[in-house]
Amino acid sequence: ILCRSALALSILRENADLFFSLLRLRTDTNIQDSEERTPLYLALFEKENADFVRELIGHEANVNAVVQRSKEMRWECVRIGTFQNH
Repeated sequence: ILCRSALALSILRENADLFFSLLRLRTDTNIQDSEERTPLYLALFEKENADFVRELIGHEANVNAVVQRSKEMRWECVRIGTFQNH
């Protein structure tokens, strides 16, 4: 069974209203799903949504999160111009 947070689901469904509402409520931007993927990972690789990526990083999403593909994630952030080393 795949478990995902409301933030992850808002990203996967590209529901901007829910996404921004959750960020305003200070939802944890680093929570991982049952496959150890963060919201940032989902925004980058599942949806390629640069707006969501920028907002997640602006709300302290950890680019260095422990994910199997973390190096790949950092380089993708660099590619779309959103990488900031925290």
